[in-house]
Amino acid sequence: IPYMVTGGHTDPVTGKECHWTTFRICTTTYMLANGLAATLYQKFGGKWYFITPDYAYGHTLQAAYATILKRMGGTVLGNSLSPLGTTDFSSYLIKAQSTNPQVLVLLVDGQDLVNCMKQAAQFGLQKKMPIGGGLSELEVLNALSPEARLGWWTLEWYWNQPNTPHVKEWVDRYRKLYPDGSYPSARTWFGYAGLHSLALGAARAKSIEPAKLARGLEGLELPPEIKLQPNKVYFRKEDHQLMSSEFPGEINSTGKYPDLFKVAEIVPGDKAALPVTETGCKLDYPA
Repeated sequence: IPYMVTGGHTDPVTGKECHWTTFRICTTTYMLANGLAATLYQKFGGKWYFITPDYAYGHTLQAAYATILKRMGGTVLGNSLSPLGTTDFSSYLIKAQSTNPQVLVLLVDGQDLVNCMKQAAQFGLQKKMPIGGGLSELEVLNALSPEARLGWWTLEWYWNQPNTPHVKEWVDRYRKLYPDGSYPSARTWFGYAGLHSLALGAARAKSIEPAKLARGLEGLELPPEIKLQPNKVYFRKEDHQLMSSEFPGEINSTGKYPDLFKVAEIVPGDKAALPVTETGCKLDYPA
């Protein structure tokens, strides 16, 4: 049965553990790292300390950052692994500060990131070193206290794209459907694009038989009203990873919801992703 992954980022999903039934809408951990690493390096320098969530997502995200950083000529000063659900990050932050990094890279997300950023602000670390990170999301940015809204991050989609066709209309439709004042986030787009991709793949294959539907999704390019971003967005045939864009940028520290992020650039998926020959994916369709 074809499976559309809308939330699992760790590289092996469309890498060494890929499967012909599996397609991924969200980006890989390598793509997340590659979307922002060069900006952090060029702006602040190459001596970095990491605080990393201790599970598959964090491990592969940190490994990708370390690989890219070393390739650029930088140095990993250290890496603290934090269990999911950590509430006290003080020991990790003290250890990071002791290495005098040029960038403190926080790879935690969700409530862990809210806790970590709150404590970093209490320690005044934002005045001592630049802070960057892997993935952040509109929901997380909104949950941060004003003094903790700082640093450079990567989003996988953003609601404010004034020069991209169909985005404003789509956001307006969402806000009419959900009149609670909320705005759509990357999570919203993942579900929307994932469901429409399955429908487009079935139409292309003229079948919902699993192997035929999978073939129909391979190479499928999303139309403008579905991709809701610039650049070519399509499922790579060889590993079933969607080549969607990364949105690196800086938190808008003085902004109010939903204007909480300043996108620096929109990086094409083809530029951010590992070459398919390096992913380790080998699709094995049934005979």
